[in-house]
Amino acid sequence: MKNHNITRIGVVALLLLFSVFLFRCTTEKSTSQSKQTINEPFKDVKIAAQTYVVDAEKGGEIKLENGTRIMVPPNAFVDKNGQPVSGEVALKYREFHNAVDIMVSGIPMKMMDGGEERDFESAGMFEIKGYSGTSEIAIADGKDLKVQLASFKPEENYNHYYFDEEKGEWKELASAVKPEKNPDFVQAQATAAATLSTLNSDTVENVAAPLAPKKYDPNATVLNLNVDYDKYPYLKEFNGIVWQYAGDDAANDPKNNAWLMKEKWSSVSLELADAAASTFNLKVISGNKTYEALVVPALSGKAFDKALAKYQSSLTAYNTRQAQIAAMNKGSNEIYNQHAEIVRAFTVSSFGIYNCDRYRSDDGLFAINWKVELGEAGFDNTGMYIYHICKTDNTVTYCYPNAPTIKFDPKKDNVLMAVLPDDKVAVFGKDDFAKMNTQGVSNGSDYTFRFNEVHRKFSSSTDIGKFVDGI
Repeated sequence: MKNHNITRIGVVALLLLFSVFLFRCTTEKSTSQSKQTINEPFKDVKIAAQTYVVDAEKGGEIKLENGTRIMVPPNAFVDKNGQPVSGEVALKYREFHNAVDIMVSGIPMKMMDGGEERDFESAGMFEIKGYSGTSEIAIADGKDLKVQLASFKPEENYNHYYFDEEKGEWKELASAVKPEKNPDFVQAQATAAATLSTLNSDTVENVAAPLAPKKYDPNATVLNLNVDYDKYPYLKEFNGIVWQYAGDDAANDPKNNAWLMKEKWSSVSLELADAAASTFNLKVISGNKTYEALVVPALSGKAFDKALAKYQSSLTAYNTRQAQIAAMNKGSNEIYNQHAEIVRAFTVSSFGIYNCDRYRSDDGLFAINWKVELGEAGFDNTGMYIYHICKTDNTVTYCYPNAPTIKFDPKKDNVLMAVLPDDKVAVFGKDDFAKMNTQGVSNGSDYTFRFNEVHRKFSSSTDIGKFVDGI
């Protein structure tokens, strides 16, 4: 029988207290044996849950935009007394995919394995809870929810875990779970590709814009040219074209190069120079003489008016088509950016926190004997909690400043962040790490990490994420 006693774990926002681990910053034994609790480091910044309503007796399916699916069987819930729940129930659900969200959540990310503390690297984590009205509910015996979690890491060496909040530890559910293709992602790709193919097989890059007609200039020099219309089919529409000199160098004007009109040309070529200006590069060769100039096809009278009307119509059609292709390309990009290509399947028999993790490797890490100072004044390390964010791996690590060492890979993009009162932070950024490298700091070195206080508050985890990207 399942234990349906439902308890609320009080989330205590103690100053600078946090317990997220993705790789070890210390081997301090006293902490590795302690019960893990959820401690959110920011008072006003939270990872909000989304609420989804289902009929308890009928069940149903919930689909998220990124590809996550939650399948609820009929009659899946009981109340605190173990009695079946009927009517509408609210499922509160939230996911964690990046280092900042995991840090803000306060969910601990370490596990004891064979007496050794190991740190997690996540391929996706979620929390799900159920309510009937304001009362918490549980999942009935013999019933399971199916969660296909959107995931953005395709490797197969991730295990599935459940966080037992009462015992303060992670429990392994399954090992090396193979990810599956996200059917929504595959379908969206196919739909986008089909729509693009109906527009045309040509891409934005290889479709030429219509050429604007130019009005005849009675003051410009005229050249008699035979044009290869197979090469420039759009010029066929311009009946009555005359070619005029379009350069601004009087010395290069054909009227000041009399030999052009007298000698027989052995070669002549035209290459489009500027479609918007309707100009071409003309090259003429006669014996050992070469002439190059900018020319433009010009029209006059009714021929110009007719060509201009045709151009305006063609330009409207061209712009419409380009907008369609751009919209489809944008839609395809959104599929890649917002939809996970894979999902990871969980069987949920109890409400709570589930994670897809693997142990973080210590390969390549430096162990630095460290001291921490804040600005000019400095501060006592005792009781100070700092987070190491590796932007290269998109991971976060909880560190003990009073521990003798801190570990990080100097070849990667690193940031250290300490949470201060009023949700402010102090940081040791990538430029500070770069300075360490120029000073020749190596494995086993002593170093003082001087943090810079940031005088601002954050409104959301997205806000924090943007800040981290810039430091």
